[in-house]
Amino acid sequence: MRRVFLGAIVFLSCFATFVRAENKTTRPPNIVFILTDDQGYADLSCYGGVGLKTPRIDQMAAEGIKFTDFYVASSVCTPSRASILTGCYPQRVGMGEIPPIPGGKPWQTRVLYRNAPYGLNPSEISIAKLLKTRGYATACIGKWHLGDQKPFMPLAHGFDYYFGLLYTPDMPPNCFVRGNDIVERDINLETVTDRYTDESIKFIKENKDKPFFLYLAHTEPHVPIAAAKRFHGKSERGLYGDVMEQLDESTGKILDLLKELNIDENTIVLFTSDNGPWLAKGEDGGLATPLKGGKGSTNEGGQREPFIVRWPGKVPAGKVSQELTVAFDIYPTLAKFAGATLPTDRIIDGKDISDLILDKAGAKTPHDAFYYYNGDKLSAVRSGKWKLKVVTTLAEEFGGYGKFEQPDAKIPRALYDLSMDPGEQKNVISEHPDIDKKLVALLEAARKDLGDSRRDMKGENVRPIGHVVLEPKPKDREAIRLWDGDAPGAQGQADADIPTITPYLPKVPTSAAMIVCPGGGYQGLAAHESSPPAEFFAEHGIAAFVLKYRLGPKYHHPVELEDAQRAIRYVRSHFGDWHLDPHMIGIMGFSAGGHLASTAATHFDYGDKSAADFIDRFSCRPDVQILVYPVITMGEGAHAGSRTNLLGDEASQELIDLLSNEKQVTEKTPPAFVMHSVDDQAVLIGPNSDAYVAALKAKNIPVEYVRGALGPHGVGMKETWTPQLLAWLIKMGYAK
Repeated sequence: MRRVFLGAIVFLSCFATFVRAENKTTRPPNIVFILTDDQGYADLSCYGGVGLKTPRIDQMAAEGIKFTDFYVASSVCTPSRASILTGCYPQRVGMGEIPPIPGGKPWQTRVLYRNAPYGLNPSEISIAKLLKTRGYATACIGKWHLGDQKPFMPLAHGFDYYFGLLYTPDMPPNCFVRGNDIVERDINLETVTDRYTDESIKFIKENKDKPFFLYLAHTEPHVPIAAAKRFHGKSERGLYGDVMEQLDESTGKILDLLKELNIDENTIVLFTSDNGPWLAKGEDGGLATPLKGGKGSTNEGGQREPFIVRWPGKVPAGKVSQELTVAFDIYPTLAKFAGATLPTDRIIDGKDISDLILDKAGAKTPHDAFYYYNGDKLSAVRSGKWKLKVVTTLAEEFGGYGKFEQPDAKIPRALYDLSMDPGEQKNVISEHPDIDKKLVALLEAARKDLGDSRRDMKGENVRPIGHVVLEPKPKDREAIRLWDGDAPGAQGQADADIPTITPYLPKVPTSAAMIVCPGGGYQGLAAHESSPPAEFFAEHGIAAFVLKYRLGPKYHHPVELEDAQRAIRYVRSHFGDWHLDPHMIGIMGFSAGGHLASTAATHFDYGDKSAADFIDRFSCRPDVQILVYPVITMGEGAHAGSRTNLLGDEASQELIDLLSNEKQVTEKTPPAFVMHSVDDQAVLIGPNSDAYVAALKAKNIPVEYVRGALGPHGVGMKETWTPQLLAWLIKMGYAK
């Protein structure tokens, strides 16, 4: 009996081992694809980088294969990422150059900007969609930059899970998005890499028992760069080197986790960047040594990137490939490894490079040619070791990512032997007319297939960019309702009493906005009483929004505050409609409107992230406050009419104190400009402006106080106060 029992144990043990082996061989491999942002060719130790240490990425190369002649399909973010996810040239999927944003700036065509009606077309079959046909769990963690309208977001492109920044940190506001929703605002950029790493680790742990695809698209080292404090000063390359060393640590944590979970040998890990370094940023940009050029350029430094693949037991260790490969090859190659079937109803430009990755004998590049595009302008072609460049200009070559005294200066045609001259220093076009002729013919074929806006040619085989029709933008001087339905406390409210904001838009904006609260203590004042300050703001580049708020015999607190808070939230949540900086939204008020402005500045919240109403998810804290001849206190010395209009005939002492704003100042109250005249007989200066300014100073809040014989109460809303205010606004960075 004992022998039978022991035999059974041995059998079961062998069977379990067989099952584990069977699972490893039949289950598709896990995939971790790490993409950095604006990293240079020479920003890793294993690619010749100096002044920084990247031991974990170097180890990854030592345990796998690295490619010396690997290209991304664009030298800027959006088109490069579109290419990677679709396996196509950006021009093929309509993403080589973005159509101008309605009402935007003419140069906003190289990459996508916030609130654009364009993005990666949902009809495209992304690598995530393709892998899901093989049962993969899919996650995109990090930067997206392929559209922020819902049909263009990661969840619409085959990702089960998304967490990250939709744009680069130089396109504020910097908000973490989970799924389709903003979950954190005003994030500390020093925490971003760690947050991405933690989210990646969590995803891998939760999906370790099934095939998974993790697309980890780091925000770094795109400017403004930031590293966790523990990395500050670690490298010899300044903050940029510190950033790269933290990215190396992040990569190492993921590699360690794969071993810890015993899935290392069934996981492919890939590492590259979306385009070359932003050289114009100096020490905050990377290096592409020995290559020429960087981000925005079709020189080698703009599009040739490190590429490392590690797959223990499958990819031989310590290999180097000098074969021409392209980022869009990742798409069909991963499909091959996963056992997925490529689409047959569309052109896929990528080629299967699995034989190169696996270092099979005799494996060669599958590409006869690779085309370099600047936007939709065809700029160069590589075939074999030869690269032919067409005539370009300095401005075009760096696409706004560098400054030149003569941006229109022509750069002549050139032919380079990249095997001998990867830095593109020696033009040998006159010595090889036969090569020149061959490559010109390849350029002509590309123009026919993909197009060339340099010659106004549209490609025969291109697909459209994704496009949605957005709601019309509000017009200048056209009132906007703050609520679609009834406002809070508005039962039976007449149309004349509905709170609105009326925009006064500048011709040359500064990205700042100001909510203007008229005085008088009643809603719906005559336009002439609020138009002078609104026109003043617009004249100096600040978008002004005149608030029609509810107060007076029919309405009492808190409806007036709800109206002001809604106005701030509305403008902040619609910042893209007016090209505003959501961190530069102030509030200004005169007289009783000054009380409302100061109330908004001392009674605010930072939004409810889970609110059903999208607008309510945004903060109602103003960034600055401007008070002119203001009512501040509701206590002793208060203007009797204002207190009655605000609180009614009877009010508790608790409510009076709550709305005596000199008593409500905290360290979070925003900076203030206060103007009051000793000649004001309607509102006493002492218990109002003097007391409020003293309270601000006691909390170390920056305040500019203009106090003197400035004229009676009615003067405040006229232009006599603008010189002092303009100087303050310029100092604060709000006005020109």
